[in-house]
Amino acid sequence: KDIWYKNIFLSSNGVLANSSRIEKLLQSGLTNLNISINSLQKTTYEKIHWKNDLNIVLKNIENLIKLKSKYSFELTLKFVINKYNESEIVSFKKKFWWIKEIDNIKFWYIDNQAGFSDITYWIPSDNIIKKYWDKQRKYSVPCKYLFNDIFVTYDWYLWWCCTDIWGYLSTFDLTQGSLEDARKNSYLIRLRYKHIINNLSNTLCNYCINDIKNVKPLVPQFINFKHQYENSCS
Repeated sequence: KDIWYKNIFLSSNGVLANSSRIEKLLQSGLTNLNISINSLQKTTYEKIHWKNDLNIVLKNIENLIKLKSKYSFELTLKFVINKYNESEIVSFKKKFWWIKEIDNIKFWYIDNQAGFSDITYWIPSDNIIKKYWDKQRKYSVPCKYLFNDIFVTYDWYLWWCCTDIWGYLSTFDLTQGSLEDARKNSYLIRLRYKHIINNLSNTLCNYCINDIKNVKPLVPQFINFKHQYENSCS
């Protein structure tokens, strides 16, 4: 917040988001909490999240709702639509829409993580949903995320895109410096300039926006393949 970032978000699958952990984060300045819960059916939840933690997540959401009486923060539930859960959209709305402490319920269509995830067998079957999904992937240049947002991984790497599960757009290790240092980083400055002049060659952005697959990491030593598994479970 000292360097003009208005909101501080935490996105989580909700498994570890118990009230004691979140309360500490709220006391530290957290303003927005996004919980991804993609099914209310145990078998479907396990297929999507790889683990059957549904009851834990629902209990944590219940406790987070109670925290709203004590702290001011925005609570959002996110539901990523795919062919296994698309029949649950109405029931999901009915379960949560009336709870005033939940500020937003967002339905998002499954994305291929900037081209790196094969979602062939996950695409929703409904023609309207598929049409929306195709439209969703059309991003413009310059990308708003690169200038308005930052993404910090659990191990303190600074990324510039929430779909970058590998770290191709990672520019800074925050264990080695401050956010202010990161904003002045030469890798970030060059990437922003590429967006301004619309020359995205060799970047993940070019794959995402123009479907051109010649991708190189901004900082090769920051590529972290373990994030691919961990992000797919979140």
